[in-house]
Amino acid sequence: MISCQKEINQDDVIRIVSPVSGWTYYEDNKIHFTTNVDTENINWYSTKDGFLGNKNGLNVFLSEGEHEIFCLINGYRKKVQIFVKKRNYRYGESIVNLLNESNKEVKLKPGNYYPYLISCEGKGKEIQKIQESNCDINGSELFRINTNIKSKKRIMINDSRSNKVRKYTEGEKKNFYIIKTDDQNNVPHEIEFEMIKSSQNCTVWIPVERDFGIEKIQEVTKRFETIIFPRITKIWGNWADIDEDGKIAFVFSPTINQEKQAIGFFNPSDLFKNEDNNYSNEMDIVYFAIPDDKESSYSLDSITATMAHEITHAITFNSKTYKRILNGEQNVLQEEIFIDEGLSHLSENLCGYGISGGNVDFIRYYLENTLDYSFCKENAFGQNDSAGQRGAMCLFLSWLFWKKGGMSWDNYNPIEIKDCGGIKFLKELINSKDTGWENIGKIYGLPIEELFTEFVEEINLCRIESGKINYQKDPVTEEYVEYFCNMPEINLQLPKVYNESEIREVLPWSMVLFDNIKIDNQSVFLLKNYGYTGNIFYNFIYSY
Repeated sequence: MISCQKEINQDDVIRIVSPVSGWTYYEDNKIHFTTNVDTENINWYSTKDGFLGNKNGLNVFLSEGEHEIFCLINGYRKKVQIFVKKRNYRYGESIVNLLNESNKEVKLKPGNYYPYLISCEGKGKEIQKIQESNCDINGSELFRINTNIKSKKRIMINDSRSNKVRKYTEGEKKNFYIIKTDDQNNVPHEIEFEMIKSSQNCTVWIPVERDFGIEKIQEVTKRFETIIFPRITKIWGNWADIDEDGKIAFVFSPTINQEKQAIGFFNPSDLFKNEDNNYSNEMDIVYFAIPDDKESSYSLDSITATMAHEITHAITFNSKTYKRILNGEQNVLQEEIFIDEGLSHLSENLCGYGISGGNVDFIRYYLENTLDYSFCKENAFGQNDSAGQRGAMCLFLSWLFWKKGGMSWDNYNPIEIKDCGGIKFLKELINSKDTGWENIGKIYGLPIEELFTEFVEEINLCRIESGKINYQKDPVTEEYVEYFCNMPEINLQLPKVYNESEIREVLPWSMVLFDNIKIDNQSVFLLKNYGYTGNIFYNFIYSY
């Protein structure tokens, strides 16, 4: 019957869109058969497998070997030549399946598999709130507040830039506006402070009326000068220095301890004139709680980590936004909150205080609740800043940093760090005029989808093999600087693995790991799209 059909000329408008002539396909994936003609009166044949079906948009498994595919439309015939190959899975190989907007079937040969899902750009259905909660981590894990960044996306150019030039002297007194961390929209505190120290790179201010000692404040300032400053400026650059004293001001306020909402914060409004109820202090400032007991959230180590975190905010705001304002650019962008916070948490790691800052807890929290979090979008509870997202971004940015080469330490002076490629990547990211998720891939040099897919694949590989164990430690603080999900030394657990019945709508730019499956006989496996529009990959890692 096939040989009697009329051959269609190359000039005719009918053509086979898929499969593509000359391509090689795999026998474990259904092949899509469609033409450019809007009709259902189509019959498909294979010289090897015979009649395949009779509609446009057919999806069929083909056997291994060479196939001549015939498309028959109203007595006319079009053909393509394809080759179907048997897939020989290797240990640890990831089998990629793109779902798009529909379900999909794949053939799996006998073996043990670790399925996982990667969702990329797109939008899921309305997310059901799993719990009524405004907090997604233990209350003792206090956030560092990056004030005002959350509410502003662009800064319009005006004449409000502060340009006070002053040098402060020890014993000098000054009133500071201190944001109420438990009610940031309310009028701030106004408290009189005294400058008790002026060192090479910072000034230290404490309340005139106080009931605490200054020993721990002196110690954390010493750590800044000897450890944090040389490292943080090497990695990120410098703060704005709007008063041109060459120093950053540290303001230690007991109101932060009392309100129990934060450990410290940076307020970019301080770089602008005090107009329109701005409550700017018109200085380069980072605010901290008073350091106290070792076991407290306000311990000396925790305050030191917060120092690295908040100074990073000050430097990245200067590099990404404030410098462009000074240059007269219009509609200057601020970095997205999820990147801004992720970079500051990464900075704690790289300065040697990531464990002191609680980053292990943030990362662990994400890994135990991966289904609830997108790396760059709102979480399942509608929050655009959360402990889980911070842990996710800290883990991802750390992976990118070390994948780019990371850094090393000077053999003779381990305080000094040397760039091996990772620092260059971070500086290019914060100096870029662009912002957001896609910009990470642009600066790295690969599409963000490709980077994210490889990142999730490496996490899933940790389920079948231990991977790297000797993660790097800081030679001075002895804390880890290199983080991934299989670090038994600090009890970082692998991500939670879900059952199919637990899956609801999947967030964009997220990952889900499923229970491993064992297949005794080759069978067809149905991959479900959980109400997602966009690119979603349902992959398998083959272990044996």
